Amino acid sequence: MRPGEPKKGGGGGMFTWGRADDMSNYKHIEEDLNDPNYESDPSIEYHESSLHSSPSKPITITSQTLPTSLTQEYWVFDHLELKKETREKVEEVFTQSTYSGFIAWLRSLKRNKLHSYIFARTVQVTLDKTESEHEVAWGLLELLSTAKLFTSREIRRGFDRIYRNISEIMIDSPNAPEIVLELLANTVIGKALNTNSIIRVPSSVYNLGQGSYVLRNVKQEIISIVDGVRNSQEIVVGDLIETIAETKEKIVEIIKEYYASGVSEGIIEYVKTNKIYGSIVVRKAVELALDRNNKDKELCSRLIGELSGYCSPETLVEGFDDILWNSKELIIDVPEAGDIISKFLARAIVDDCLPSNYIYEAEIINDENIEISILLSAFQLLKTKEAYTSLQSVWGPQVSSIDEFKQVFKTIIVELFDSKDLKNAEECLKELGCKHYMHEFVKEIIEAVMDRNENEENIVAELLKNLQIRGIVLENQVYRGFERVEANLQQLTLDVPKAAEILARLKVKLSS
Repeated sequence: MRPGEPKKGGGGGMFTWGRADDMSNYKHIEEDLNDPNYESDPSIEYHESSLHSSPSKPITITSQTLPTSLTQEYWVFDHLELKKETREKVEEVFTQSTYSGFIAWLRSLKRNKLHSYIFARTVQVTLDKTESEHEVAWGLLELLSTAKLFTSREIRRGFDRIYRNISEIMIDSPNAPEIVLELLANTVIGKALNTNSIIRVPSSVYNLGQGSYVLRNVKQEIISIVDGVRNSQEIVVGDLIETIAETKEKIVEIIKEYYASGVSEGIIEYVKTNKIYGSIVVRKAVELALDRNNKDKELCSRLIGELSGYCSPETLVEGFDDILWNSKELIIDVPEAGDIISKFLARAIVDDCLPSNYIYEAEIINDENIEISILLSAFQLLKTKEAYTSLQSVWGPQVSSIDEFKQVFKTIIVELFDSKDLKNAEECLKELGCKHYMHEFVKEIIEAVMDRNENEENIVAELLKNLQIRGIVLENQVYRGFERVEANLQQLTLDVPKAAEILARLKVKLSS
């Protein structure tokens, strides 16, 4: 049997701790599982613990009420103190042979936001245990993950923290990757996490040690519902990770098509049949919209709203978690990304795509300054009385119908001939973000210049050149615009006898 190979029907491996659903290795402790501090209730009361750097009064968050103020300290806690205290409490489990002290300590904190950190730290501490202590260690981890002491969101975020620190963990525990992934596999099998959690394993962790071998021995039923028909198939979860790069490329292409056409059917159909990738779709949609115009940003917000009808609320939470935690890298390419992300976040809450308490339950993993700044900016947008109205138009006034586009095109053309301001016309067209319909603008401006002078012909030619150079109007859209004018030449000639001559001149000027 190879190292890391699951034993006992998938419940063994490097530590041979047994299956996640095997409770025979330790005495079950009867606890109050209805404790409101440990349920995913829409109304959550937060109490500051001694670990928090800025104690304050309890805050009650519901879908109807929000705290009137938040500061940076709200998300900050003493990592060193919590790290030390977690180790002490885990050690007590082994020295006292009971879990009750650990559970009592968890409940004394009364701060759910610490749970993912505690889960990650507990896993790291148990990795150091000797073989004779492995059953107790597994019992503790299994208790945390399946006895409702932590929510699935807290466990998922705990694993995310572990992945980010795996190199450090491996210094003391070289075989940590396969042990962590075996724990993940058993947690999924035990229903404490859903299958989506598998694809969150970074390839850099999956390919360490025997980690890939562990997941390649786990199979999972994937269920999709299309047109009311329930379909299921059994897959090897390792395949999901090994093909994730190709999957992400496909998702990016589908989203780009959506931004080009404004038609969401394709991406909605993809999500309906591939719900497991919903959080990736959300993340990629926002990331691709960061350096696009406001029209595409509005399309992105609308897409998130549509996706919320096909994905679980937790899927969207996962997507925004990833966006928040990746913000440091995103700002490198798009310096204003932080401000844009905060608007997407606030808009998603207003549209009921994210829980109203997402900001308060959000966790900081990579960069305190950037991530907290995003959360505070979103909070500021949400706390005004006019939040709903203002956030519905956070990306500016929008146009969506063909008739509206035509009217805007005509306004831009009139202003261009009045002001001769090419730059303004370019910016107005860019903000519209309708590359798939720019042939209409080309047709309109060519027909409009037919009864004007040659100087204005030159302005139109220069504008169309600049629009192509800047990528605002694609070459095929210019070609289609000219084609449409040619098809209408007979009618145009009735009002402008030299229409064909003018059109020919514009073609020459545009190609020179």
